[in-house]
Amino acid sequence: MDIRGKADELVANLGKVIKVDGLAFDEDGNCIILLDEKILFILELVEDIDAIIFSVVLGNLPVEGRESMLYELLSANFYWNRTDGATIGVDDETDIVTLCYLLSFPLKDDSDFEITFEKLANISEYWIDKLLVHPGKGVK
Repeated sequence: MDIRGKADELVANLGKVIKVDGLAFDEDGNCIILLDEKILFILELVEDIDAIIFSVVLGNLPVEGRESMLYELLSANFYWNRTDGATIGVDDETDIVTLCYLLSFPLKDDSDFEITFEKLANISEYWIDKLLVHPGKGVK
């Protein structure tokens, strides 16, 4: 099975698990998932490198207390100690903070896809909450 076929199968199975009917990549290789009305996933199928990039929107970088929040986000990236192997980044034009993870194919086991999704959902929830309660008030 080619990478597109495998990715379509994995995301369809994930849709069944999280109870989202018809979950699929679009013709451009993107799949957007809003989990629990809180966690926005953007999955991007990158066929040239046989991978799926998971991106999760965590919120806006606060204006007040920006330096301390950036320090905390940067510290979390150090040896991935508070990101479960993902990387936190900030878009320099929008100040949107994202958590990104590259999942390369072939997978050792198909369950790695769902495990990655669950792991990123859990760590994202932590950072979304952290940005919401930060003194500079992130996204609400």
